[in-house]
Amino acid sequence: MSSFFLEWFALDRDAGISNLIWRWLTAHIAHFSAVHFLLNLAGILVITAINRAFLFSRQGALSFIFLGLWVSAGIWLFNPEIVTYAGLSGVLHGLFILAVIMTDQYRRAFKVLLLALWGGKVLLELSGGMDLSGRSELLGVAVAIDAHLYGLIGGLVLMVLRGLLKPGCHHPEISHSGKAVD
Repeated sequence: MSSFFLEWFALDRDAGISNLIWRWLTAHIAHFSAVHFLLNLAGILVITAINRAFLFSRQGALSFIFLGLWVSAGIWLFNPEIVTYAGLSGVLHGLFILAVIMTDQYRRAFKVLLLALWGGKVLLELSGGMDLSGRSELLGVAVAIDAHLYGLIGGLVLMVLRGLLKPGCHHPEISHSGKAVD
């Protein structure tokens, strides 16, 4: 991506506090390279395949905004070593678990399995058990694995706030036909 785009939209500690707040959202649409963008686009396509109605609903948009702010806050507060952040993967981690939980497509046991695997993936990344050097070389920048953790936690926070963990939970904004009704 152009340095102009990163200069104006990425989360950047050097930009100062006056430019900080709007960058907490725009950082997630900025990317370091075309490959970085395409990998994140693939993530969007996976989530769309799981639960298109959620992703393109008002609830999906609000979840995106919340997760963008949540991930940016996590990076800002807990990762001072990250001077410039751009990318969607942290937000995608949160959207993935929300899309899985809110779909009628899978049984509860399968949803729990998917969430456990997703959480396990993030734990492997954090522990160094998953080698991300190839991905870093491909992107041309280090992978901000903590952003994946913040997105996962943010998705769990939204699930708790919305009461999505209750057995037999109904999602009124998503019809059983899979069409958004909000």
